[in-house]
Amino acid sequence: MSRPWFLYLAALKNEDDDILFWASVENGGAGEIGPTGATGGSGTVGPTGPTGPTGAVGAAGPTGSTGTIGPTGPTGSAGPTGPTGADSTVPGPTGPAGATGPTGPTGADSTVPGPTGPAGATGPTGPTGAIGPTGPTGADSTVPGPTGPTGALGPTGPTGAAGAQGPTGLTGSVGAQGPTGAAGAAGPTGPTGANGAAGPTGPTGTTGTIGPTGPTGAGILTVTTTVDSPTTNTTALGNITGLALTLAANTTYQISACVGYTVPTTTIGVRIGLTFPASAFASLQVWIPTAADGTAMATGGIINSSGDSVVSATSPANTGDWVATVQGTIRPTAGGTLQVQAACEVSTTSGVLIRGFSNLTAQAC
Repeated sequence: MSRPWFLYLAALKNEDDDILFWASVENGGAGEIGPTGATGGSGTVGPTGPTGPTGAVGAAGPTGSTGTIGPTGPTGSAGPTGPTGADSTVPGPTGPAGATGPTGPTGADSTVPGPTGPAGATGPTGPTGAIGPTGPTGADSTVPGPTGPTGALGPTGPTGAAGAQGPTGLTGSVGAQGPTGAAGAAGPTGPTGANGAAGPTGPTGTTGTIGPTGPTGAGILTVTTTVDSPTTNTTALGNITGLALTLAANTTYQISACVGYTVPTTTIGVRIGLTFPASAFASLQVWIPTAADGTAMATGGIINSSGDSVVSATSPANTGDWVATVQGTIRPTAGGTLQVQAACEVSTTSGVLIRGFSNLTAQAC
């Protein structure tokens, strides 16, 4: 669409700031061209439809505001100094001297001058002479010289802002649409895009149920009783409650046991025995104290088969606690229970009491 154009001319102002003349010329813009018919597909372009008629010229926009006045031109050079006026403060030429006053009377005919007499009174001032013509004004004169010629016209001020655009002319009719071209061939497939960022981690699944406990592995097996066992009154061996361990087949164990007990009298001894599963070999030693503190000795014996026992005929004293010990090695060929047993050396109503601090240990090796 063509744009409207404007032309502004500004004339000189006189000394009273009166504008001598002003002229402006403007032209409204041409109406907008009708829109182009729709473009066909990427095939062969059809002929362009005829251009719609040009819209009517829009009304002229309002005149733009007056531009600012250009800067004042430089001051012209000073003209020649005019004649001095009547009220000039420049002194004129000196007037003629006034007449000499009359001489005072001379003394007697003496030729000798007498003393000087008093000075005569000053004569009246003579009339002021006419003022002579004024000389040319000096460089520092405050008397204004004649007005110099008018300086050259200053440059034209900037153009005022453009007036508002006039209303748009009527739109021309749309040209007929050209025939649609044949569809172009499909372009090649673009390159595969980069893989997208990994998605967030899914929630943690629920914890599975705990599996069954596996069989006890080889290592150290140990038990300790915490209460006394019932009193044993007969010579028949009986299991000591809580003093038993389960052994695995084909595993060699180092066996250690401490059996605490008390007896009612020194004439009654104690019997200690073991039961265990079938074994490739078994060699265990039992020691039972029989003498007083600091003296010999203890009763000792060997257990090589399940159900064997070692017995003492006496005890060191009938007060206090005593401990029988078992040490040895066993290698079962089948899994089973290692059980510690106890009995009286003879039947008695008082019996033997097995204490609650007894313990049994089996260490796989």
